[in-house]
Amino acid sequence: MEIERKFRLGTLPARQILGSGIRVDQGYLLIGEGELRVRRKGDRCYLTVKGEGGLERDEWDTPMPAWAFILLWPQTEGRRIEKTRYAVPHDALTLEVDEYHGHLDGLFTMECEFPDRLVAERFVIPEWASGAYEVTDDPAYKNKALAVHGLPNTPKRNEKRDSQSGGWF
Repeated sequence: MEIERKFRLGTLPARQILGSGIRVDQGYLLIGEGELRVRRKGDRCYLTVKGEGGLERDEWDTPMPAWAFILLWPQTEGRRIEKTRYAVPHDALTLEVDEYHGHLDGLFTMECEFPDRLVAERFVIPEWASGAYEVTDDPAYKNKALAVHGLPNTPKRNEKRDSQSGGWF
């Protein structure tokens, strides 16, 4: 079980706050009620299964060999995100600031995993993130949705949004 909150940042924090980042390539093999994804983070690769939810949801993550990632990666075409992740210490927690690239260029988010729900509920964002707004419960900001639909309220090129249902066609 992961307990995590997510925020959209208006701008990327100063480099002295962020430090150095690590490249993350993430693709989705299955998306629906939950997700199955592959991720390359630096030179390490992972297979992850996540359940549905907002603040709390089931998660299972395991390392995988690079050859398996390379074999599965083509199956994620059209369901990918590219980003640089920065780990920022904050009290006893680690904030993960993501700078998205490619079709999500200009999007910056901050996530934090918590040991329990009480710590999550008492969390106060740092001063350098003032102006951020919480998107934990907004399904449009789940990485699987960003991979497929792009930035929220921004249709992908050559697609139209159905104004009646809010769906994509």
